[in-house]
Amino acid sequence: MQLPEIVEAIDKAYQSKPREKPRSYIGASVIGSMCDAYLAYSLRGYPDDPPPPRLKRIFDLGHHIEDVVIRDLKAAGLSVIERDPMTNRQWTYEGFHGHAICHTDGLVEDQVGDCGILEVKSMNDAKWQDFRNYGVLVSHPGYYAQMQMMMGMSKIPECLFIAYNKNTSEYWYEVVKFSDFYWQSQQWRIERLMTDNDVRKVSGDIMSFSCSGCFKKTVCYGLSQPKVECRTCKHSVAGTNAGWYCKLHQRDCDQPCTDYEVYEAKPPR
Repeated sequence: MQLPEIVEAIDKAYQSKPREKPRSYIGASVIGSMCDAYLAYSLRGYPDDPPPPRLKRIFDLGHHIEDVVIRDLKAAGLSVIERDPMTNRQWTYEGFHGHAICHTDGLVEDQVGDCGILEVKSMNDAKWQDFRNYGVLVSHPGYYAQMQMMMGMSKIPECLFIAYNKNTSEYWYEVVKFSDFYWQSQQWRIERLMTDNDVRKVSGDIMSFSCSGCFKKTVCYGLSQPKVECRTCKHSVAGTNAGWYCKLHQRDCDQPCTDYEVYEAKPPR
């Protein structure tokens, strides 16, 4: 078997894996996006474009590295609580009537019993050096936004952000403090996305840098359509109990009606 055939076979195996169901909420991992349309489509459960096999392998490697980092933290004497003992699942915090959800990599308990959130990331050398030299707010503002949302929703005022260098296996970390001002701005943005359908794209060109790596660009530019349901209708806004409310008929939505029209974000100004 020739090497190119092996590579093609590996890629096909990744492509044949069942696609994950898209999330239908605003998560901490996406709150740092500059594009309101992307967040609105995430909130409404629009389908993602399938990532290429290479990117899937990067994601898989990141999960393996996360396990290594947590193992090393424990070996160093830190008390890491990976799972919520009440559910035996990942620590999860919900808010905004179930339309915003955060998942953490764990909690870290110090010697006096105070807990902080744990956030683990793996980076290539260039990104890792940026983080070491400038701090996470400057080097990775999306990660900083993610941590602020997790701290805001969990009411835990600190987060241990630790980065693993995939090129050199070096570590660097930062203890990120909760910013009430930053969290207030995030809350305002989430509430606006939930109730205001006048949401705009960050770019009007699918080939732009802003859109090139977006997993929602196919539906965003009308090249595919979401599932017909209340949350994908332009007449609906986020309601209570993770549900949706129809502004046209002024009632809670339970199933799409004959007045259904697909929700679309507006082009940039």
